[in-house]
Amino acid sequence: MRNFISFLLLLLWLSFGAWFFTCQVMNLCVEAKPVPVKTVIKAPPSKVEIIDPKALKKAYNSVFTAEEDLTLQKSKEEVIFSESFPASLDQIAFFLKKHTKTRLTITGNYAKDEVNESAFPDLGIARAEQIKAQFEAKGVNAQQLILQSSVGEGLFDENGRSSNNDVIDFRFSENYEELNETDVKAAFKALRKVQKEAIFSRNDKEIAINERVDKAIDDIVFYLNRNKDQGLDIEIDYEDKEDSGLEGQDIGLLRAYFLKKKYIDKGILKDKITIASNKDFGIFDANNKAKVGAIRLNFIFPDKTDESKLIEMQLEKALEKELSNQTLLANEENLKNENIQEKKKEAKEEKQYADAGKTPPSKSTASDSKKQKEITFGFGSDQISVSSNLQKYVNELKAFLAKYPDKSVTIIGHTCNLGEEQFNLKLGQNRAEAAKKLLTESGIYSSKLVVKSKGEYVPAYDNTTREGRAKNRRVEIDIH
Repeated sequence: MRNFISFLLLLLWLSFGAWFFTCQVMNLCVEAKPVPVKTVIKAPPSKVEIIDPKALKKAYNSVFTAEEDLTLQKSKEEVIFSESFPASLDQIAFFLKKHTKTRLTITGNYAKDEVNESAFPDLGIARAEQIKAQFEAKGVNAQQLILQSSVGEGLFDENGRSSNNDVIDFRFSENYEELNETDVKAAFKALRKVQKEAIFSRNDKEIAINERVDKAIDDIVFYLNRNKDQGLDIEIDYEDKEDSGLEGQDIGLLRAYFLKKKYIDKGILKDKITIASNKDFGIFDANNKAKVGAIRLNFIFPDKTDESKLIEMQLEKALEKELSNQTLLANEENLKNENIQEKKKEAKEEKQYADAGKTPPSKSTASDSKKQKEITFGFGSDQISVSSNLQKYVNELKAFLAKYPDKSVTIIGHTCNLGEEQFNLKLGQNRAEAAKKLLTESGIYSSKLVVKSKGEYVPAYDNTTREGRAKNRRVEIDIH
């Protein structure tokens, strides 16, 4: 018995010694922590109808197909439906019945020289009424269908038959911003074009991109630059027996990365693009070219259940619109063109001196500053003219910053691509400073505001048109 007690004491002593050395000397023991009680905070109910991006893309694809399935005869109110139209109609009707807050605007087009013998004000409305009846027969609420008409150019060929797909226009609209965005339909159409016309062959890691696809990629980039809260998802198929040239790496992911790189090269942040691959079979035709459907793109929408984030996004968009309007100068393009002409004149003079073997006369700094007309925004305290809309959104921003004191605001100035890059960076800075001046004079603390310029580098519209350049002269707001 005594030996047994001695053995137990020895065992306890050895256990204590092992613990002391391990935990106290070597400090290798993990301190036991109480298991935290998980507190579940329910998000407030969203005021916005949540729409799955895949469902929205499918609905838009049905819209594009439906528009292609309709034809007209000149001066006739009847709309001619193709055999495939009912399938598109079913898909659009299903989407509308599931999302009852969503509206569908149906625009019937007509030509000025058509003879209207219908009971309606014009043939456009008469044609839209026929489409409306089709949707109502499918169970769509009439309140979700909005009718309008528009005069179209070049609608009919020499035989009086519609010559394009613009006879009826469908457009979703609602307070959900991915529907309400005026050009979102064009963005989804650009996605569709990339999916249909970008081509790859068996065992090819790269994707062939023609001029039309490149233009569609540009349109997607512009859309993402306008909607910085959104992203892009790319998924591309591959077959099991394809050779990627890299052990353990499927070729579908390499194709997706190739396409992602195209967007990154055009200025989209890499973190905004997700890529994936999908193993499938029968994706190639007899010529080893990928069939349509092997490339899938879609936009990534922000989380609309986060109420504070939703308020942020709404405030950003509203402030961007108002501040862009109030920092846009009517003569900005003319001043920039004058600068370009002055630069050309200087270059021509320098060439003439060089051809003659002479050194051009030196120019003073003052002379240079006159040549390069600076575009400034002269908002003095007595010149501030804050619109009622801007004041409303400024008040909302003040309330938001008071509620979330850790938040701040970055103001980013943008320009079109006319003129030199450094000049445009300075111009963008001036625009951002002008916007900051408007905000501080309206009651926002200067310490909450940071200004930046991206000049011409992040276009939100096509710079090849005067209208696109005007829209690129804008202010971007980032609440963070």
